[in-house]
Amino acid sequence: DSLVPKARARREVREADYLLLLDMTRGDNAGRQLPAKIFDYICACRPIIAFTARGSATERVLARAGCRHVCIDPDARPMEIDAQLVSFLGAPLDETKPAPKFWQDFDARNQVAELRSIILSFGLRRRGQAGRTAG
Repeated sequence: DSLVPKARARREVREADYLLLLDMTRGDNAGRQLPAKIFDYICACRPIIAFTARGSATERVLARAGCRHVCIDPDARPMEIDAQLVSFLGAPLDETKPAPKFWQDFDARNQVAELRSIILSFGLRRRGQAGRTAG
């Protein structure tokens, strides 16, 4: 029942041959939610085996990340799943770094700056609307 220290968990992730990502979200939420560990896995530069629905947010983020991965639809036929796994596991275990576009899109500083500009634009619009209705 003891917790694994975060430093040890990160080391284990970096040293793993493959990382398994289970995203079993269904329905409308499949396109909106991500497993939190997806970013840790991408940054570890290890091959990722993701079980996720077709068109999911997980599938889209992994595609944009540019790291070596395979997305397997849990609803696929067993023979299709086997073929995807055999193909993926048969490739060399090369380390792949995330694409520069991934860092640009998901860097917290860039996201905060974008959110700030959105918030400021709403404030400016509201002030402009208030000025027009008052005069």
